Amino acid sequence: MRSSRLSTLPYLVILVAVWAANWPILKLVLADAGPFSFTALRLLGGSAVILGALAASGRAVLPARGTRVKLAVSGITQMGGMLGLSLAGLQFVGAGRAAVLTYTMQLWALPIGALITRRWPRPLAVLGSLVSLAGLLLFFNPALVNWSDPKILYGNAVILAAAISWAVGAVLYRHWNTSSDFWQQTAWQLLMASLPLIAAALWTESDRPIHWTWYLFFALAFNWLPGTAFAYFAWARILTVFPASTAGQAVMMVPILAYLLSAVFFGEVVTAGVLVSVLLIVIGLVLTLRAGAVRPPPAT
Repeated sequence: MRSSRLSTLPYLVILVAVWAANWPILKLVLADAGPFSFTALRLLGGSAVILGALAASGRAVLPARGTRVKLAVSGITQMGGMLGLSLAGLQFVGAGRAAVLTYTMQLWALPIGALITRRWPRPLAVLGSLVSLAGLLLFFNPALVNWSDPKILYGNAVILAAAISWAVGAVLYRHWNTSSDFWQQTAWQLLMASLPLIAAALWTESDRPIHWTWYLFFALAFNWLPGTAFAYFAWARILTVFPASTAGQAVMMVPILAYLLSAVFFGEVVTAGVLVSVLLIVIGLVLTLRAGAVRPPPAT
């Protein structure tokens, strides 16, 4: 077991680095494509990579018939809603702040899970949510957020909606406990999640054409291969040797690293107030994960 964990640890380290680095990449790609257009392309490409691998290996590409609707609903909320809305908010919010707000998804999963499953969360999970909530309130104090700018308020609100969308999808996915092949589920969820994003792009971004630049191709390739195919492979492998709560706690390094990268590349402000609020949010989420409130599927 010890050797298995040591051999798997690089996957966890690379996974955290890939997800953190993707936030600055996504911030820059908005110059070439609208948030819903890019996210739709991102999910379609990720689904195509996985479906191609399944077909090449001779395995069935679709999940069991009775699970497809449930997987589609959880995929649309957990993947499409979270990724599309977070990128929409990223237009007006720094990459570091967006990453931190998006990763509050475990905070929202707690009350949503209680409502759907009718089970009271464990005391440690409640404590963790209160700590994260305190950090979140500090993260929105007037010294860190310009409350007079409607675009900034909109961006923050949309990203919080993205986190809530993820939480709904994660709770439904766990509550339904659909049993089918992991890769079939993932490909189907990515494919179904792209459909409402295509509709949203046609509705809201018809006057915003996609600029097919080298950077856009790079961002898409990064999100199709390391950001999706490798990420899900690594996550599945990690969960074979690490408990989900332990892996989830390690993944909480993503928003911290993303904020630091954003500070380096975009000059995002790092003050004592920012550090305290981010640490409170992350500590609270780690406590929630330690309590085993919700098993955390991948997100970036």
